[in-house]
This record gives sequence, structure tokens and C-alpha cells, in this order.
Amino acid sequence: MKNQRSNKVLKRVLKVILVLLLLTAIVPYLIPLSKAEQPQYPFENSHHYDIDETTIHYRVYEPDTELVLGKTLLIHGLGGSAFSYETNAPILAQAGYLVITVDLPGFGYSSRNINEDHAQANRATQLWQLLDEIDQQALYNGSLTSSWHIGGHSMGGGTAVAMAFIRQDDIASVILIDGALFENNRSSTFVTLPIVSRIIQVLLEHVLIKPERIESFLTSAYGQTSTEEQVLGYLTPLTLNGTARSALALLKSAKNIPEESLSALDLPVLALWGEDDAWVPVENTIKIKDLLPQTQTTVIEGAGHVPMETHPREFNQIL
Repeated sequence: MKNQRSNKVLKRVLKVILVLLLLTAIVPYLIPLSKAEQPQYPFENSHHYDIDETTIHYRVYEPDTELVLGKTLLIHGLGGSAFSYETNAPILAQAGYLVITVDLPGFGYSSRNINEDHAQANRATQLWQLLDEIDQQALYNGSLTSSWHIGGHSMGGGTAVAMAFIRQDDIASVILIDGALFENNRSSTFVTLPIVSRIIQVLLEHVLIKPERIESFLTSAYGQTSTEEQVLGYLTPLTLNGTARSALALLKSAKNIPEESLSALDLPVLALWGEDDAWVPVENTIKIKDLLPQTQTTVIEGAGHVPMETHPREFNQIL
């Protein structure tokens, strides 16, 4: 009798497990996901540049002075966009720099491509094509030096380093803003499973990309409470159709250049960090300086992971 009861219980448990597995396999495909839309031009200084199937959105801040000091490209971090430099780019332009702030593919108002290659080397190649296009515009020919100052925040720091690795002679300096250069590059085949991919996309679009979630992430990154304007600055481009679908390509292909390659860079480097960065701790600057002894390190007291937004006055003075 006990064996019969045990068998019945086991069969019921197995049926429940089977039903749950079926629901897990089916339900994510019943929840709709948005498809990519045409890139937008949301700002007066918005521009787009097409590279094969990728469209890159960027903003141009023209120098306000007759004496042009140089050219600067500023690259955002994970989940960010050109919005990250709203309080910095205009100040640099006023000081006499041509400033370009860019949305990396899959972020901001750039295109959402489900097959995008997010390896830093590929991003670097795309951005150099963009800068070459800007350099060819008659407005700037002959008025500026040929080299660029390249600044990158967090994930964008890896992009800046990759750009330097590809074309070191065309760079005046690299600015690493709480740069994430040493994260684990090993991708898991787990995310390539169709059902896992679908669940990740559904969670992103219907659970994570929401005001309360963005506010929580920003408060953690900032080390202080985020404002409504800051939440909207990040949330608005993330809610564009196709973001969740394209995010999977990031998980599959994101890859930094090998850290041992950094020692080949022979150019000025500024490591500009928030003292209280809980995401990419300031101790990372020690490893950067070991690989790049010429690095100048500057730490902003009381700042978290995003000093250009939370401490713009100090950040701009240093930059």
C-alpha cells in the first residue's frame, strides 16, 4: 500500500514538473516583444551615421571660441547614452573643444540590431569610421589638430582603449572614467539556448526596463538618490522598440581586448574615478597603472560610479 501511494505521489509530482516545464517553454513566447524602429533625431544637435546595417546616433557640440583647442569623443557606459555627458559636453565646447558624444549600437538612439557584434574591437572600428567622417566635413578641416581625446565611462572605457590600440597615432589622450577594463570576458553558452534567450528578453522589456528599476540602478551607481530627470534620461532611450531583442547580442558578443595588450599603449592616460565607486572600485586604478605606468590618476571625493553626472563641477574642472 505504501509503495502504491508513493508511486501515485511521484506521478503527481512528475506531472506538475512536466506542466511547469511546458509552461516555462511556452509562456515566454506568448508574451510579445517589440521590434526595432527607425532611429530618431531627438536633439537639435543630433546626427546619424550609417555603417552597413548599423546606424550610430551622435551629438555635436561645436567649439564656442575662435581658438580651437582640440577634438574630444565621449563614450557612455552600460545602459547609458550621450545623455551621460549632458552637463559636461557644453562646458568643454565653451572652453574651445569640438565635442562628440555618441550612442553605441544598441543604446541611446542608435539602431537595435539583433546580430550586432559588441566586441570592443568592432566598436572601436565603427567609431573610427565615424570620426573619419566627421574629420572630412569641411567645417572642421584645417581648424583642428588631427588627433582626438577619447574618453570612455565604465564599459565605454574598454571602447576607448580599443580605439587607442587600433590607431594610437590618431589619439592625443585617453580618459578612463571609472573604466571597466577587466571584467570577465568569457561568454556562457547558456544564454544562447532559445528559451533562455527569450526569457531574458521578456524580463528586460516587461520587468527591468521600468522607472522604479532604473531609479534603483541609478541610485546604486550614483551613490545617492537619482532625480526624475536623470531617470527619464536613461529610461526614455531604453524603452525604444527593439531594445530587449538587441540586448541579447550584447550578452553573446561583448568582449574587451586582452588586458596584456594595454602595455603596448604609449600615450597620455587619465584615470578619473569616483572615490566611492561600488561598481568598479577605485582599486582598479592600481592595476591600470601597473599596465600603463604613464597613467595619471585623479579621484573625486564622495563620488560614486558616475562622477560626470553627480559631481559635474569637479569633473569638468579636471577634464
